[in-house]
Amino acid sequence: MQALREILENELEAVDQLTGLLEVERSLLEDNKHQSLDELLTKKNALLLNLNQLEQKRSQYVIAQGFDGSPEQFPEFLLKSDSGKTLIPLVERLKEKLEDCFQKNRVNGGIAELSAYCIDHSLSILRGTSGQDSATYGPGGQKPTQSESQRTLAKA
Repeated sequence: MQALREILENELEAVDQLTGLLEVERSLLEDNKHQSLDELLTKKNALLLNLNQLEQKRSQYVIAQGFDGSPEQFPEFLLKSDSGKTLIPLVERLKEKLEDCFQKNRVNGGIAELSAYCIDHSLSILRGTSGQDSATYGPGGQKPTQSESQRTLAKA
C-alpha cells in the first residue's frame, strides 16, 4: 500500500503545480500577455501527461491487487482493502484539488474565448464585415442597409 500512497502523493504534487500554472495562465490572459503563454502551455501539457501516467500507475496497482482498475471502481477498492481505508483522506484531497483545477481551467478557457472573440470582432470591423452580423441600429432605430453596413474603416 506504500506504493499506492507514493503514487497519490505524486499526483497531489503534480496537481499543486498545475494549480500554480493555471493561476499564472489566468494572470497572463487577463493582462493580454499572449506571447508568454507558449512556454506555460508546454509546462501545462507536460504536467497533464505526468498526471495521466500517474493515473495509469495507480490503475495498474489496483489491477495487480485483483480489482477493476477503472476510476469509478477506485473508491470501492479502497473500502474493501484494509490498509486502503487510510488513503481515503488523501484521495478526497486529490479529488478536491482536481476539481479546483477543472474550475480554474474553465475560467481560463472563458477568458481566452472572450479574448479571441474581441480580436475577431475588431478584425471584422477593420475588414468591414462586422455589419453582416451586427445587431446595432442606426440613429433612427432602423437596421442599417447593406451599403451602410459594409462601410469599412479604410473608406472613412
